[in-house]
Amino acid sequence: MPEQGWVKVNTDAAFDSDNYTGSAGVIIRDQNGSVLAAATRWLDNVPDVLTADALAAKEGLELAAECGYDKVILEVDCSGLKTILEASDGRGSSIGGLCVVITGLGRSFTVFRVVWVIRDANSVAHTTVLVWCRLLITPIFWLDAYP
Repeated sequence: MPEQGWVKVNTDAAFDSDNYTGSAGVIIRDQNGSVLAAATRWLDNVPDVLTADALAAKEGLELAAECGYDKVILEVDCSGLKTILEASDGRGSSIGGLCVVITGLGRSFTVFRVVWVIRDANSVAHTTVLVWCRLLITPIFWLDAYP
């Protein structure tokens, strides 16, 4: 759980290499583990799993910004994404443009960190991707209550 005054933005993505589609899931929680907001979105024309994970991270940070949070921890279970985001500019990466957007969103918060977690620690975001997005192919957002 994050420290008092921080929110944790867990993101995850699924990717179907046969159809080049995917889905993104986001869960935002407070220091008590309570869900503050959540979102899921279907992704079309996605070239790879790294891009899907980057799109999920972007979605999560956009939701955190819209909700007005200022101390944000982005948790991702893709170590490659964390490594690229920590690089100075993301150039040379297939997701360089997305990295610029994600790091720009990170700078919009008072304090921002990116943390890598094992998939088991990201189970709520993972479930959001696999269950909700697959059931309801349209984007869904929850505020203050998550089913």
